[in-house]
Amino acid sequence: MKLRVVFSSIAWLLSLPGMFFHVILATSALGSLFALPNYNSPTPYGDIWMSITFPLSLLAWPALAWMTLRWLADQTTHALVPVIGTALALGWLTPIPHAFMFLFLVAPTTILAIYLVAWHLWYGRQANNSLKPNSLRESA
Repeated sequence: MKLRVVFSSIAWLLSLPGMFFHVILATSALGSLFALPNYNSPTPYGDIWMSITFPLSLLAWPALAWMTLRWLADQTTHALVPVIGTALALGWLTPIPHAFMFLFLVAPTTILAIYLVAWHLWYGRQANNSLKPNSLRESA
């Protein structure tokens, strides 16, 4: 348990500058979404995509925080939390060829997120299922 706290704390602390950068870029993207009606020419599809998906990607941080807290308590989350969190985190990266460079700013939590998605979807469920009594396992 203590090792989990240390690893997750280090990952979150090292990614704080990347989270700050993410919030700044997301708010500017959200601002550009509200400025779209003021353009005289049609806007490219990529601008609209980024203006919508980049602010939505901020919701991946609470999903990662919830997965981290549940992992620290040795409990799994609902299966949709890792799936939706991953989709939100990666959805804005698709139209940009060099967007994966942003992941270097948040590399520690990216590595933690990859591990937590695997743990919450497979390993944690298998471990928690093996701890149930046989009568509960058969009824589930």
